[in-house]
Amino acid sequence: MSKNDLDALRKLQPVLRVAPQPRDLNNNGHIFGGWVLSQMDIAGGIMAARVAQGSTATVA
Repeated sequence: MSKNDLDALRKLQPVLRVAPQPRDLNNNGHIFGGWVLSQMDIAGGIMAARVAQGSTATVA
């Protein structure tokens, strides 16, 4: 990946903007950690697909 490609990717942020819904909160009003990790996985998949210019899969 060239320096120009990396610079272009940095300008694309944020990748994903999502607000948690009431169903994503526990009884104390805190966001479930699994929901946060799920959003991180989705955002990582979006960036990976952009870089690969095709289908990708997150593994770890």
